[in-house]
Amino acid sequence: MIKAYSTTIEISEFFDHRKYLAAVVEDLRTQGVFSHRTFNRVCGFSSPNFVQLVIQGKRNLSEQAARRISKVLGLSRESAKVFLELRDMNVTEDPDQKLEILHSLLKLPAFVERYELSTDQLTFYSKWFNVPIRELLQSHPQLTVHEISQALIPKVSVDEIEQSLETMQKLGLIAKSASGWKVNHTQLSTKNEVLHQALFHFHSSMIEIAKQSLSRFTGAEREVSALTLKMTEKEFLLLREKIREFKREALAIESSESDSQVYQFNFQLFPVTEKIKGQQP
Repeated sequence: MIKAYSTTIEISEFFDHRKYLAAVVEDLRTQGVFSHRTFNRVCGFSSPNFVQLVIQGKRNLSEQAARRISKVLGLSRESAKVFLELRDMNVTEDPDQKLEILHSLLKLPAFVERYELSTDQLTFYSKWFNVPIRELLQSHPQLTVHEISQALIPKVSVDEIEQSLETMQKLGLIAKSASGWKVNHTQLSTKNEVLHQALFHFHSSMIEIAKQSLSRFTGAEREVSALTLKMTEKEFLLLREKIREFKREALAIESSESDSQVYQFNFQLFPVTEKIKGQQP
């Protein structure tokens, strides 16, 4: 018979199965009923520190292993389903699948009660073309749905444009007027954990579009370049702040003229090696 542990941690507080496991382990340790060796043995894992390695991101959790942990923790059917979906969402590298799972989670009662988030907010950040359409309407407020569809690169269907305009109206980002569309300067929060997941999809989409731009545009129509640098953590933080300063400068020169064109400017700065300690030769 599998030993069931009892935890007070609510799984609906998390969108990361590793963070949930870390909180559960801390809760059980506080109760004085936890040891890594015993917990892993009860779950049927051969390694005495497997769960700790999962929490640290050094091991992935298989579906079978996730089911074992759910059973050992005595999770309800709904909580076990959430745990498995969190695992799927965190493991997959497909942004569309991540978004699909997120939509599924937000339909569950526990998540609906905890997160005051409209589907419209999630939709706005999860579709790459919503932000460019809003920018386009600032200088071209009289564009029709068909004209917007033809203007976007890559092309987007008329149905999707109509849904986009409807979503932005509901959020107060744009409004219909006698002279066309009026763009409001309403700010939407991006600090909610749910929106963070939607932004992951947005950034993934824009990176994919950037990749397509290599063959879609000539060198005169785009600017694509890269640097590979070795830096300390202090130098990394300095460069990141300079990037943020430049973003503010770029916003300051944004055009409001009618013959302007909407551009996408991506910023990526990330490690491509592990940190290696040691003396210089």
